[in-house]
Amino acid sequence: MKTLFHISIFVLLGSLFCFGQNEIYEIRNNYLLAKDFEGIEKLIILTNSNNESPLIISYNIVAELMMVKYEINPYKKLKVFNHLTNKIDSIIANNSNNVELRMLRYSIQKKSPLFLGYIDNINNDLTFIKQNLKTLTVNEIEYINTVLKRINHG
Repeated sequence: MKTLFHISIFVLLGSLFCFGQNEIYEIRNNYLLAKDFEGIEKLIILTNSNNESPLIISYNIVAELMMVKYEINPYKKLKVFNHLTNKIDSIIANNSNNVELRMLRYSIQKKSPLFLGYIDNINNDLTFIKQNLKTLTVNEIEYINTVLKRINHG
């Protein structure tokens, strides 16, 4: 009976772990596909339900930032931009060793208009990403390299 209990716990934890991996895999795929209003909206919906994972929260912030380009009012655009970039900076301050978080902030900095001045961490983030890629899985390395290529080549 005790063995059955241990097996049940192992299977339950394994399925929870796999579910979490599937969720981030789906989020990453949608991030790569989020090129228009509908794609960005799908990413927002996909990342809206998780309020505990700094990574998923950050994907939600990035998606909300991507949506800012559809806002007409320039003052509201700036207010939302500043609020969201402060949020992602705060998340990274508490998770500074997370390569994917730093990649997300780098993507925001790289794609933001220069006049907004959101470039303080751009060189540090890129250096950190390149120096720490080797700590990731092969799939994570491929994903981050794909994102970096897209950021740098349009």
